[in-house]
Amino acid sequence: MIISNKKLTVIITFLNEKEDVKNTIESILEFSDDNVEIIVINDASDDNYDYDKLAVDYNITYVKNKIRLGVAASRDLGVSICKTAYFLLLDAHMRFYDNKWITRIVEELSKNTRRLLCTQTKILKRKDDIVYVDKESDALVRQGATVKLNGNILFEPKWLINENKNLGDGALPIACVLGAGYACSKDYWIYLKGLSGLMYYGNDEAYISMKSLVRRRRMSFTSRYKNRTYL
Repeated sequence: MIISNKKLTVIITFLNEKEDVKNTIESILEFSDDNVEIIVINDASDDNYDYDKLAVDYNITYVKNKIRLGVAASRDLGVSICKTAYFLLLDAHMRFYDNKWITRIVEELSKNTRRLLCTQTKILKRKDDIVYVDKESDALVRQGATVKLNGNILFEPKWLINENKNLGDGALPIACVLGAGYACSKDYWIYLKGLSGLMYYGNDEAYISMKSLVRRRRMSFTSRYKNRTYL
């Protein structure tokens, strides 16, 4: 049910991330102009950090799993209680750099509500408790990822690196989302049945990307041949 007047919900799932959760929330609020909802899912952390205080300090929706559900089920839980039309799935160790990101995401999703977006991200490094952008990696543009199968039949997304930074301001087609920051409409996520079927941690980006790709191709086929009769 969509009942919020905000444009977007950021859903953060985490396990034993300590101060990074607080720092990520503060960064969101600093660059959001109060037009975003925040849902934080604590996946049964056991590091004795006081995460419960986050809800009081930042007036956000805080959920604490009694048992560890894994990132897939935790993200699906976050989407199920999301009250906005669109959401952004985010890891708990992220930072923001301008206040235009919400507008960009919502505009792209509004053009086509049945799509899965992968946001451009910068690689952060930490030294002596100082977080900074790695300049060498920042010079490269990542265009999502591609998925390959290894000998154990596991999905292994690999970054698609483009050294040409003149890619335009719009969205570009990619094979697989990757990078701890991807967005979708709640209706489309429910249509895809989200990450249902995965347990614990791993393979969620490849899984939801392939589900989205299969659905798009199926819809295209149906649309192309819906007026034909077969005997």
